[in-house]
Amino acid sequence: MNNGDLSSTVGEIDTGICVKSRQTDGFQGHFKWHLRRQNWIVLDAFLAAVAVLLALIYQPGFSLGWRTADPLLPGVLQAELIYPWFVLLAMHIAGMHDPLGDRRRWFALLRVIFAVAGAVGLFLFVPYLVSLHQIGRFVLLRTFFFSVGFLGGARILLWQWAKAAPKRIGCIMSQDSLARFCGLINKNHIPLQMVTIGKGSELQTPSEVALFFLQQEVDEVVVNSHDNRRDVWLACLNRGMPVTDVTVFVEREYYKVACDDTDMTWFIVSDLKWTHPLYNRVKRLLDLFVSSIGLVLSAPIILLGALAIIVEEGRPVFYFQTRVGFRGTPYRLWKLRTMRIDAEREGAQWAKQGDSRVTHVGRILRRTRVDELPQFWNVLKGEMSIIGPRPERPEFVEQLSSVIPLYPQRHWIKPGISGWAQINYPYGASVDDAREKLCYDLYYLKNASLLLDVHIALRTLGVIMKGSR
Repeated sequence: MNNGDLSSTVGEIDTGICVKSRQTDGFQGHFKWHLRRQNWIVLDAFLAAVAVLLALIYQPGFSLGWRTADPLLPGVLQAELIYPWFVLLAMHIAGMHDPLGDRRRWFALLRVIFAVAGAVGLFLFVPYLVSLHQIGRFVLLRTFFFSVGFLGGARILLWQWAKAAPKRIGCIMSQDSLARFCGLINKNHIPLQMVTIGKGSELQTPSEVALFFLQQEVDEVVVNSHDNRRDVWLACLNRGMPVTDVTVFVEREYYKVACDDTDMTWFIVSDLKWTHPLYNRVKRLLDLFVSSIGLVLSAPIILLGALAIIVEEGRPVFYFQTRVGFRGTPYRLWKLRTMRIDAEREGAQWAKQGDSRVTHVGRILRRTRVDELPQFWNVLKGEMSIIGPRPERPEFVEQLSSVIPLYPQRHWIKPGISGWAQINYPYGASVDDAREKLCYDLYYLKNASLLLDVHIALRTLGVIMKGSR
């Protein structure tokens, strides 16, 4: 691309923000208050440790050690080691480590209160069950109030500071890519401010574009590698500004893949974690262990659900349906029946929110996810995994594969009872919903790991407690 082509290419972008420019000699990155998941985990562990330390300082006979004079009372160092883990567990289940979560202050504070209450409860009972250590009620109360104040206050302050000083993104991409990028930013809570080049811009050369972004104090330049504007990217890099492809930026910040800006080459250049043999072997062993325990523990719950179905509508209790599994292999899915017996007399239909075909008992089973417990049998047989993409029906797979690029690739990994898309996107019943969920399935396909599986499992507990489906 020569300099003469630049103005017309940049001129395609018709959105932008106008802010007062200031001359600068070079890029000067500055700290932003947007924290990622691992930052929140470290911060919460530190604040929880401070909270329990302050709670114990006011205790008579306080001493900084592993044990106390009372053999039934845990020492400060033991409390510092134990309590933060309970806080991290509870906060994770409550979704408070999700940087894309709801940032309404009172809603967040309420979730922090419930999470801390759960952590304090574990702090009371687990040490007692393990070693008969007893913790005084005043220590627990102080721990609770300090924890709520620190954890809730940190979120409110950091979210407010992030909103006051949002990260500034310079955008160089086509009109379609920019529109999709704007839509993604507007739908999420991350405070970002876009700086773009508007139509009729007088900027003529790559150096002028780079200088413009420099004057607008952008923190990062986001481009679409398919647009082939290498001289502009190089000019920004020469000024010291980081340049990132939009697919990399979306994956890093939003934990999903930008499907509309991705093609098959993405699978070639990506390090697909699910292909690692050790991960697959360990995951299969965990699937066998969890599904075996799950079937035993859930048997009474499944029996109660089956009795409720019989009382309301009679048999059949179980619902068998063909789904597309690993590498496109069909299998028979087991579920407790939640819809009327004649629910599909007119053929396969999308399930949707408030579906009139769902029975009264079925509505309860769906909200509590009890209807999915028989799928442990599918996991035990090796047809499914505990964590993976949602299994879909062959009729819908054929339809979606014809209109959504890369949709068949989600079957490169076993379907799961829960998954990355299931916890990050509400129950969908349209092609657009399927396209959006594919973005999360592809992210899992690339980043699958035991740690991510644990994260999904914990977040699934939070979804079940919230009862949203």
